[in-house]
Amino acid sequence: MRELRGIAASPGTAFAPVFIFYDDYNASIPSYSISSEDIESEFERFYEAVEQAKEEVRALRSKARREAGEEQAAIFDAHLMMLDDPEVAANVRNNLGLSLLNAEDVIFSIEQEMIDQLSSSQDPYIQERVSDVHDVMRRILGHLLHRERLSLADIDRDVIVVARDLLPSDMVGMARSRIKGIATEAGGRTSHAAILARAFEIPAVLGIGPFMADLKSGIPLIVDGDRGLVLVDPDEGALKMEKAARSLRLQKERAFAGIRNIPAATKDGTRILLKANIEVPEEVETVIENNADGIGLFRSE
Repeated sequence: MRELRGIAASPGTAFAPVFIFYDDYNASIPSYSISSEDIESEFERFYEAVEQAKEEVRALRSKARREAGEEQAAIFDAHLMMLDDPEVAANVRNNLGLSLLNAEDVIFSIEQEMIDQLSSSQDPYIQERVSDVHDVMRRILGHLLHRERLSLADIDRDVIVVARDLLPSDMVGMARSRIKGIATEAGGRTSHAAILARAFEIPAVLGIGPFMADLKSGIPLIVDGDRGLVLVDPDEGALKMEKAARSLRLQKERAFAGIRNIPAATKDGTRILLKANIEVPEEVETVIENNADGIGLFRSE
């Protein structure tokens, strides 16, 4: 049994075989020279790919709104703004002229520059917006290359998804009834993967650091989203503890469901306000579902 520690991003425990989700774009971006006469046609290819990407993102936003609520759907507004950003388009056109390289190579280079800028920030929230850039740029590249990104929608068995990172579109499109837990090398509590995992009530441990190289698909895994703990190939003792923790959580949820609508008051009738502490705005829906009286503390740092 191997123990890994990460960030407790979404509560709950889960036990299932590993499904390793790889992003292999980096090794397969074509690079070739173009002539100055090709610049306009390459930019047109980029423009068409952007329009196709917009259609997909709008569909994802609608799906997220139906299944997770408006707060989670708003994640994709940032993607649409990026796709509509005239500065991004101007940057692509300018780099096509300066480098005289194909659109795929130029977009990949721009993506890396944007990611480097975000990653150098001291603000964890800004750092975690890397996944937005990655999601949008890879969607454009997918259309340019006529390549479909590996989807988690087709999983037909119970699994724990293990990945370097999960993009918002991965989370919205996944077969959630089959995804019992999530463990990633990157990410944190304010990442979109964490926000959506909590909205979908999928236990998740993120920000574990490099660990996928030694992992094989199918090996059993426990994800403990309460303690930020992942157990690889757990022993019988660990399995019993996970089962007991899951059972206790279900009992507590049933007990809390029965009292959440009862007004909080002392025996002499004094009304007590119960307010929630949150870290990201997307947690407001959970606060409303549990009938809290408002927000007591919003940790905005």
